[in-house]
Amino acid sequence: ADLHAKIKHILTEADHTPSDIKQVLELVRKAKGLEQEFKAWEAALPKNWQYTTTAWIDAVEYEDLETAKAFPGRLDEYEDISIATTLNTMRASRIILAADTVRASAWVCSPDQEYRIVPEYISSARISQELIEDIIASVPIFLGHPPNVEKDQGKTARPGMLGGLSTLALFIAWPLYVTTLSDCATEAQREWALGRLRFIGNERGISQAITFSKVCPNIHNL
Repeated sequence: ADLHAKIKHILTEADHTPSDIKQVLELVRKAKGLEQEFKAWEAALPKNWQYTTTAWIDAVEYEDLETAKAFPGRLDEYEDISIATTLNTMRASRIILAADTVRASAWVCSPDQEYRIVPEYISSARISQELIEDIIASVPIFLGHPPNVEKDQGKTARPGMLGGLSTLALFIAWPLYVTTLSDCATEAQREWALGRLRFIGNERGISQAITFSKVCPNIHNL
């Protein structure tokens, strides 16, 4: 969060001078270093922190995405909802970090540089797309919609484990919000995530989620 604030501030206030370019390059270096720390942390997690894919959701018509309980594709479960919450916080942080790295790298080339053509964009986009898929696959367990599986192996994250449905919805609101802002989310993913934010606001009573759903998707909002 501190690094994100610094990058956002300097790219808003800085001129394209050698001194400012040096500052931005240093922030890019720190951002890339932090991404490596995230990767190392994730790689060192114990086996019980890994998710289990327990269902596959069939295709949903685009006009039905806003109200669909799950996005088409895999649906994941975790041994404990606190694990899912921690991992999603990490994922959302890395999505923001990737956007910061791309934006700052483009600024170094030129303040008007199209960020999608800088070398960092390809790797950042790939990472962000994977993280977005991971977040989306976990959302139903936070909103009281776990998959219906024939055999419960004790891996389903039950809503009562850390509080009521409103508490769990609050835990997933921010990762969903970051997903809607990411340039790497597909239009279908964004539409579904916005629908889930509205659900969290209207059905779970988290008014901040409604505010999140009204922010225009843009990399510069991150």
